[in-house]
Amino acid sequence: MATIDPKSRPLSRLDIRRRQDRGTNSAVLEYTGRGLRFHERVYGFPDGVFLVVSYDEMPYPPALRALSDSLGVPVEALSSAKDLKTAAVDALIAEGLVKAPQMLHDFAEPSVFWHPWDARELERRHVVALARVVELEALATRELRLRAAHLPTEPVPAPPADRRELPQALPELPVEEEEIPVVRPADPALVTVAKVQAAVAQARESELAQRLPNGARRALQKLVRAQYVIRCSDAPSVRGSLVEAMQDAETMAAGMRKVAGDDIEVTVIDWDGEWPVVVRRYGAGGRTVYRVEDALKRAGIEEKAA
Repeated sequence: MATIDPKSRPLSRLDIRRRQDRGTNSAVLEYTGRGLRFHERVYGFPDGVFLVVSYDEMPYPPALRALSDSLGVPVEALSSAKDLKTAAVDALIAEGLVKAPQMLHDFAEPSVFWHPWDARELERRHVVALARVVELEALATRELRLRAAHLPTEPVPAPPADRRELPQALPELPVEEEEIPVVRPADPALVTVAKVQAAVAQARESELAQRLPNGARRALQKLVRAQYVIRCSDAPSVRGSLVEAMQDAETMAAGMRKVAGDDIEVTVIDWDGEWPVVVRRYGAGGRTVYRVEDALKRAGIEEKAA
């Protein structure tokens, strides 16, 4: 059993402060109490600072970087890239709080220790921070695969035309007929998606009132910008695109049957990190019971959404 130095003293969480260092774009842990005498410091920082974690130098998870390279999709282009780096910094800071007594031992004296209840609380926060990193890495992996699946393939170049010299006896070259471009009708599905996206943008700009499923707003605050499907009161489930979200939600609702007393709905939400927009709501049997376009018309702003 480890013995505690009789000269050591308990460490208070009020003596440790986390702050942002704008000059280096870093998160900093700093001792602000008066019970320690510092004999070492972090280069470029004042006495009391014992941990510095840079946002800019924080690497992406190796497995995610390897997948990005193999698929040809830059990880920096992902919507969750910044959130993933921030979560990784938060996890290291949480770990630094757990290990603060050991780290402070290298900078100051006398030695310190956490009370058992403080140590358990800080360990819990560290575990939660690590779980957030795992969640965001899974979302980033899914987005990488979805983006790679929608990458356009390069067209195969046509073989060069066989240009043989015409006989000299030929009086004149044949007149080439002017090629008339063929105008193809627009894909109805693409037209519908464009209208929905415009309606979503207008609903967000106008701050159209939204009726979200119970607990959805609080859950979305912890998630990255994306499209989500919510079945009844379940947790939001991310999708790679608006089209995928609407298709999955309709299919999900089509397999549900209304039970007396139960309100069966599957909701599609576009989340930009600030203002969620309900795009579609499907009832039992896959019936569409709400469209954002119709909501705009009822609010009298359908002209801008068209």
